[in-house]
Amino acid sequence: MSRPWPLTAPIRLLLLACLAAGSHAAAKPPAKPPAKEEPKKAEPAPKPAAASYDWTSVSDRIAKGDWQTAATEIEAVLADPTKAGDHALAWGFLGKALTAGNIPYAGLLAYLEGVKAAPLPNLGFYEEILKLSTQLHEERLVGQVLGNDFGVPMSEDTRSHVALLAAKHHVAQESWGVALGLLPLVSANSKWALDAEVLRGVALAQQARYTDALEPLLAARDKAQSGRDEHFQNVLDLNIARTYYASGNFGRAMEFYGKVDRADTAWPEALFERAWAHFRVEDMTGTLAVLLTHHSPFFADWYFPEAELLRAQSLFLMCKFPDTKVTIDAFQARYKPTHEGLKSGLGQLDAKGAFADARALVDGTPTKLPKDVLRRFLWEERFASAVDAVKLADEDLVKLERLASSTYAARPKALLLARRDARVTEEGERVLSVARDAEVDLADMLTGIELTRVDILTYEARLYEQAAVLGGLPEEEDLGKLRKEQTRKGKRVWPFQGEYWADELGWYRVTARPDCPADMKR
Repeated sequence: MSRPWPLTAPIRLLLLACLAAGSHAAAKPPAKPPAKEEPKKAEPAPKPAAASYDWTSVSDRIAKGDWQTAATEIEAVLADPTKAGDHALAWGFLGKALTAGNIPYAGLLAYLEGVKAAPLPNLGFYEEILKLSTQLHEERLVGQVLGNDFGVPMSEDTRSHVALLAAKHHVAQESWGVALGLLPLVSANSKWALDAEVLRGVALAQQARYTDALEPLLAARDKAQSGRDEHFQNVLDLNIARTYYASGNFGRAMEFYGKVDRADTAWPEALFERAWAHFRVEDMTGTLAVLLTHHSPFFADWYFPEAELLRAQSLFLMCKFPDTKVTIDAFQARYKPTHEGLKSGLGQLDAKGAFADARALVDGTPTKLPKDVLRRFLWEERFASAVDAVKLADEDLVKLERLASSTYAARPKALLLARRDARVTEEGERVLSVARDAEVDLADMLTGIELTRVDILTYEARLYEQAAVLGGLPEEEDLGKLRKEQTRKGKRVWPFQGEYWADELGWYRVTARPDCPADMKR
């Protein structure tokens, strides 16, 4: 028996790898060949201006709390083209002044401008930059900038931290090879070593090197059991389960899916993917038992269309056609309005609006896109970090607006506006991407599941032919009902009678026989 519609196996992106898609524009050929130009004589490259400014007074003023006078002096240097050799360090000191004035986001961006211009003169600010990167949720940006030059003489701990952040940036860009090349720079003795092991496993898994990926992921799991919070361990178990699943080891995948704690935000996804592992080993009753949780009222407002499709597929393959049709009807009633809501919402939103829409869900206000599709952003760490970063940027912009008459306010304000808008656009595009994918997927699912009715008619006809020979159809079963089982020590077993209890979720079992004639079995 073939599958009646395509289903997507859960070889998804690992939670620890925050991916960002890039766009590339194709160059257009010229309408006509360009006219030949006479070769120009090569001019000697201008020599960079030597650094000459004495920063002692600036440093002293910042130390004494007079950061505004220091910032005014720094702006005079930045505005003077004859002092170009001092601009790199001027940016660094501007970052220090702004941070001292409690405008840290603008300060971080000024620091980074200095590093972009010349890393070595600004090496003394690296520790402060790394500290701010965590405080302001800008680790990937800092990794991108500081990770451009490892030739500067950093301490082992600083080098390890910079290498880890640079690797995170390249993982986000899907540059797996570059990330793997950077991770050996993270010292095994540093406090960043565990994160580096996890990131190495993620990068290897994304390259489909699953056996290689399991080694660092399992080693990291052993280390994480002491010193890391439960959410870190649960996400790590989920990634290990996904790697086992992708490698084809479905038994071990089920084991690690089962380790994700029921109280963790990753648990509903882990449970659903565990159902896929049961399906892949042709354990249809195991699949149905796991999916009974997602079919419960507790998940009525969650976005799990594949769970209902997988349920219908399992029933279909067991020739339980009446139950399959009931599941199809329920799927269409549940997800047709969601599909319409997606089409309507996507027609009203650009990237900025999509970010605001997901943020509105977090704030508990109405949204244009369906809330069940946006639900993932309620607890997603990356989106929460972006929201916090935008809030912090807005707070600094208010402070800079109060200082608008000061000569030094314009440059940091421009940097901060550009970065805030970039974060909004980046996350808004990601929200749009999730919604667009959901709209396309749901359209395919709604079309495909309707075609299944035709297949059911064909197979039902064969069942009726069998009934004519045997004298009756196979007896129908209540798939939610748990048959009497021998009670084992430490467990209590009772029949399912249509009531769902929160403490039962994830513990259901289903015992059901396929209704297929011998010639219809897979």
